[in-house]
Amino acid sequence: MRKTSNFLFKILLFVFIASNYDSSLFAMARNDSTQCIENAEEIARILGKDIVKLGKEVAGYSTKDTILIDDEDVQWKGKVFYKNGDRSFMAEVNWLDTVHISRITIFSKNICTKNKIHIGLSFGAMKDHVSKLIPSVPDGYFCLRDKDDKRINYWFNIDKYKKLGEGLFIFSKIPKNIIVESIVIDDKK
Repeated sequence: MRKTSNFLFKILLFVFIASNYDSSLFAMARNDSTQCIENAEEIARILGKDIVKLGKEVAGYSTKDTILIDDEDVQWKGKVFYKNGDRSFMAEVNWLDTVHISRITIFSKNICTKNKIHIGLSFGAMKDHVSKLIPSVPDGYFCLRDKDDKRINYWFNIDKYKKLGEGLFIFSKIPKNIIVESIVIDDKK
């Protein structure tokens, strides 16, 4: 009887593991504490690819083409990727190279970096994984760069901390409770 129950336990364990396996191109091990099921660095592999031909390479996503327009009416192509009807990330070209993807913006809390940084994470929980050098960004915005991968920038919601958008340059003074609002991966290192 003991061998039979042990055998049944192994079968049930195998069925459980198999039913939770995600075979998409960007799959990553599940982590219940962070909701991570996709890997940002894997998604970054589409940087430099032709935006028109992109789509089928990204298994598990539906796409919608879009046009981005800046303040000076300069336009460039983008492609938004959806999973289960929710916006996950956007790939875009730039006005100099209108063919190849140069930037990816992540919107989904289910897409994490290798250090488990994701949308909704507080600065206090991630501060050891970002560079202490604060990049210069337009007024009203605040971002920090990943310590290991200089292509990755974490943009924060600073609605309650407007001074951060005016150029706070002291790392130790950054409020621990500001939240990652989006993650941007550029093709530059």
